[in-house]
Amino acid sequence: MNRLLVVVVVALAACAGKKDAPAEPAAAPFPRVADSAAILPLAKTPRPTHVVWIDAGGALEIAPADKVWTGGLPAARTPAADLDALAAIAFPDEAAVRDPWSFSSIRSLAKEAERGFQRAPAAIGVRDIDEPYVLVLASPTVDGLRAVRVIRRIGGRFGVALPRAQLGALRFVFRPDAIGSTVDETRDPWVEMHLASDGIDVLSLPSNGRARVAWSKATADELRAIVKSFGREPPKLDVFVGAGVTHQQLVDTLVALDGAGVSTVFLGSSPGPADGRHEAITQAAIAQRGAMSDTAVVVLGQPNTQGDLEKVEIKRVVRQQAPALLACYDAELAKQPDLRGTVSSQFFIAPNGTVVASNASGVAPEVATCIAEAIKKATFPQPKGGGGVQVSYPFTFRPRET
Repeated sequence: MNRLLVVVVVALAACAGKKDAPAEPAAAPFPRVADSAAILPLAKTPRPTHVVWIDAGGALEIAPADKVWTGGLPAARTPAADLDALAAIAFPDEAAVRDPWSFSSIRSLAKEAERGFQRAPAAIGVRDIDEPYVLVLASPTVDGLRAVRVIRRIGGRFGVALPRAQLGALRFVFRPDAIGSTVDETRDPWVEMHLASDGIDVLSLPSNGRARVAWSKATADELRAIVKSFGREPPKLDVFVGAGVTHQQLVDTLVALDGAGVSTVFLGSSPGPADGRHEAITQAAIAQRGAMSDTAVVVLGQPNTQGDLEKVEIKRVVRQQAPALLACYDAELAKQPDLRGTVSSQFFIAPNGTVVASNASGVAPEVATCIAEAIKKATFPQPKGGGGVQVSYPFTFRPRET
């Protein structure tokens, strides 16, 4: 990806040049942003169940929201020693908070998902949903990782300060302790934003698209153009926060993404440096569902099936064919060193387990034809019930990096 990614960092200085602008306090108690469609006045949000305060040192306080909702910090707040204590106060019966967010279904999906080895755990942020929530108010200078860990544990909205000291909240409502890899698990490739103290790395994975930029000012329109360059609308992004990032920078990033049309954000702690992330994911994918030769790599995608044969059995047999699939690709890679891409294959498994029809397309005609023939030679377990099984299976090829 050659386009430069710039993330909005909204600061008080943006308003300094306006004529007759009202005087502002020297420091805001909460992250401050400019007027934006990404911010909801607290009077227009449902009353939260609780309000959490994270001070500049990272200390936690919590209180039930005032019955007469003013949008401010309740006067009487209870200190919480850690995240578990915070959750125990917010949700005395922890199971009760899980039901509205369908945690049982999320975790059952986790058992089936095969992308957990690639995508880091994250809280799921969905824009403009009307659900019970906890309002998380934090100092703009607090470590952003502290705010992320609170949101991952108990969920909620981030509170912010608008100009003239009005309070508001981000439109994103985060669901606690969710697993990003289990939601929309067919999303491939996906985009990660790694927030670091000196800038942002944006990675398109599992391909090798990457942009590295410093923190700077821009407009949501500019960000929207960059987001659209990934080819998805509306996009879904994994936002990972590293050491040295302030809560203000995190909030500014979320505001910019909202302005760019992003409807879903997966928010978590950094899984590690962006450098080498692509190769680490590739190696993990290969270990789980791929193979490599001296010159090439193939990663087996997720099959779609119609019929009574377990996917795990189909994957097992296809994985045994991986050397033959690589040989098909290697033969053409020798002629076209930049050759890469995904082959989409379709085949039909007969009741006796043999493949009676097979075709494929993508990458190059010679590669696709060879792969269709390789799959046709495979023998699968017999489907249950005596019927056949129709399978669609993608295979992604790339040259092996040296």
